[in-house]
Amino acid sequence: MHFELMASMMCADYGNLEREVKHLDEGGINSFHIDIMDGRYVPNFAMSLNDMSYMAKATKKPLDVHLMIEHPNSRIHQDAPGIS
Repeated sequence: MHFELMASMMCADYGNLEREVKHLDEGGINSFHIDIMDGRYVPNFAMSLNDMSYMAKATKKPLDVHLMIEHPNSRIHQDAPGIS
């Protein structure tokens, strides 16, 4: 059986995001899970696309992104790095 560890960034310390990413990387996680909420599609607000972009630069590990936003097609461009 194969297991992978995916760290949810929902509880990250956003004021120290670089440190959080570094510690999780060093701890051996396989990827990061990011919930992006806009406060309209769902009542909560969480990480933004800017946070996701910052994290993508801070790690080489994959980002698993869960978009809970209105009109996602107008926010994500297919030619953006890492978008498939």
